[in-house]
Amino acid sequence: MNQSGNYLALAVKRRLLKISLSEVSTERRRFIVDCPEKQQRIEAVGTFFLKGYHAALENSHCDQLHDLLGDVPLEYQGFAYEGAAMGVGLLDRLQPWRDPQFPGFLSSEQNSYPYLTHVGLGWALARFPGGMHRFCQSLSAGQLFTTKASSSCSILVCLVLDGYGFHQSFFDWERYVVAMQEPRFLPHDCLPIFRQGVGRSLCFVYGMDADRVAKAIGRFPPSSQADLWSGVGLAMAYAGGLSAADVGHLLQTAGGDAAAVAQGVAFAAKARQRAGFIPEHTQLVCQTVWRQSVENVSKLTDAKLAQLSLSSMTAAYALWRERIQLAFV
Repeated sequence: MNQSGNYLALAVKRRLLKISLSEVSTERRRFIVDCPEKQQRIEAVGTFFLKGYHAALENSHCDQLHDLLGDVPLEYQGFAYEGAAMGVGLLDRLQPWRDPQFPGFLSSEQNSYPYLTHVGLGWALARFPGGMHRFCQSLSAGQLFTTKASSSCSILVCLVLDGYGFHQSFFDWERYVVAMQEPRFLPHDCLPIFRQGVGRSLCFVYGMDADRVAKAIGRFPPSSQADLWSGVGLAMAYAGGLSAADVGHLLQTAGGDAAAVAQGVAFAAKARQRAGFIPEHTQLVCQTVWRQSVENVSKLTDAKLAQLSLSSMTAAYALWRERIQLAFV
């Protein structure tokens, strides 16, 4: 494509795919937030997510994209990578004539956020007709997988479903949180990971208020609650915004699902540790829930990946979560 064609393609991408900052404001989403500091944190997450997303739309070369993402404050850099992954994933599907860029973006040595990158792909598939349906079919194909996080055949591919669940409940929480609907096309083995994403969204929808989050989970069927608690644990350890008292209250309220909260915290701890930057709130949540450091919980999370030789990615992912939960118990 010549230079004028490149400019035209860029202009089209900007016009058709751009997302306004207002779309991630708590007011626009009608989230229930009554604490200015928590509102600011929720909107900062959305702002840096969109910064990464728009950077991906405007930079076709991965090196340039990584350089731009590297300028984002470390506490929010993972969210920017999540947004960039959404952008790269969308462009791959809208421009099928070009070589896919997502595998290279994921496996780049400059990418320290494979967890968030997989989650971001879930956002892309949520916005592409039939995208998640085809993805679920690929998960059921029984393909070989690896525990290497930066591989497109990694067990972390299951986190695409988490990203999809978060996307759906973030933008339509009245349907997926209040009415508790679930996509009918999702296979049974994919639903727990989808619910984990919905659980993550609860901390945003309910303004990082521990009481509201706990009450929201209590309205769901008991069979769904453990997966939702897992998402809550992941969100409060990665995104922050809750005090030690809030975390302790949620852990106590979870009751028999406390191990699911701990498993979500462990995933967040590993994601932060791998990126090489551990915010105070992640350390605080790990100490409150696990009574251990982020580093120790991360090592446990890695150890539980050993010998996951099951028939499918979703089965292996379920066993990984179960092993972490048993270690907590």
